Amino acid sequence: MQLQRATSSAVTASLSLYLDVVRLLAAMLVALGHAYTFTGGHFKLLAGHGTTAVSVFFVLSGFVIAFVTEKKERNGMDYLVSRLARMYSVALPAIAITIAADYIGYSADNRPYLGLLPNTLAGFKTDYLNLTWSVDEILRLITFTNELWTSHIQVGSGEPYWSLGFEVWYYIIFGLYHFGPGPKSSRVTLSFIAAIIAGPKICAYFPLWLMGVYCYRRMTSPTPPLSTLPTWSVVALFLATPIIYLGVRHQMAPMSQSMFRHEDLSLTVISSVAYFHIVGIVFCLNLVAFQQITTRLRKLETAITKYKKPIQWLAGATFTLYLIHQPILLMFLAINPLKEQPDMWAYTSFSATVFLVFVIAQFTERKKDLWKRFFSSLLRRT
Repeated sequence: MQLQRATSSAVTASLSLYLDVVRLLAAMLVALGHAYTFTGGHFKLLAGHGTTAVSVFFVLSGFVIAFVTEKKERNGMDYLVSRLARMYSVALPAIAITIAADYIGYSADNRPYLGLLPNTLAGFKTDYLNLTWSVDEILRLITFTNELWTSHIQVGSGEPYWSLGFEVWYYIIFGLYHFGPGPKSSRVTLSFIAAIIAGPKICAYFPLWLMGVYCYRRMTSPTPPLSTLPTWSVVALFLATPIIYLGVRHQMAPMSQSMFRHEDLSLTVISSVAYFHIVGIVFCLNLVAFQQITTRLRKLETAITKYKKPIQWLAGATFTLYLIHQPILLMFLAINPLKEQPDMWAYTSFSATVFLVFVIAQFTERKKDLWKRFFSSLLRRT
């Protein structure tokens, strides 16, 4: 293959679709990881990647924010309206759905929630569950202050909500620096104050989010990364990144823990921060390589864009899938009458969960524009 210089346009049609596929797969891996735990070991082949999938989400988030603030959201008000619409279109329904699903499922059969079924995995823990939540805790979720400093607040079985308590603060810190008033020194000060409010746990993973920003900006530079390498080597790197990830995971995952578990500065915490950032670097390499490949191989670009509509439709439910799959899954596991047939019980419950999530997504993130108009009207009027 002949070497061709890539253009500086980072988000081509095929890369946009690739980002959609990645976030769909990442959300599904999180759901399958939880399904493995709650179904007593089903879906084992695809389990164990949920925590690292969050690293991918953070990089993707930074990448997308870098793109929209350059191409679409040119002022602070547009940025604020878009972020509020994105978050609240799913976050508020997710809280209500979690409470309702937990009530239905726990009332029907509390054994899946408490790990009391015969096929429960050894070491099953119930610390993911908070059925004694308060109005104050709901307010902490609504204001995304659920993970400040050493806090870890959740309602019911909605554990995946924790990552919003990280991501929203990345939006705030970046937004204050990018759109804040005054000279650069003032904007840096405002961002620093926001970082102090967020606390060290959240800030420890801010570089992971910033990787996405940096990746986008390097890909839009006159000489994007890998642009001087021959095509065959770029293809080889793209194919190697999943293998590199699996190797890193094999070595470092046993020494890591979830991002929100940062009670003290232990070796496990340090290992976790290092591990998730290495995963982020590997993913950035994967994105850069994919961009270079599709920029040079136009037939591949054309072939990928043929599937634009189904990919975008499926990806349009990923935020909902990520946020509410756990309470919905537990509800179906509780009400499903096939508990005496473990395989059927597990697979039908998971299938019903995915189906219901896609139905709900029609009224959550797919209605984001309604929320955007609402916040735009509300904020621009004040």
